[in-house]
Amino acid sequence: CSNNAIWDSTLHLWKLTELVWLKWNKRKCKEKLTRFTGLCFILLTFQLHSI
Repeated sequence: CSNNAIWDSTLHLWKLTELVWLKWNKRKCKEKLTRFTGLCFILLTFQLHSI
C-alpha cells in the first residue's frame, strides 16, 4: 500500500517537473533547467531505491 503511495507521489513529482521544464524551456533558461532536472532525477532515483 505504501509502495503505491510512494509511486503515485513520484509520478506526480515527475509530471510537475515536466510542467516546470516546459515553462523554463520557453524562457530558454537552459543552465538552470539542466541543474533542476538533474536534481529531480537524483531525488527520484533515491526514492525508488529506498522502497
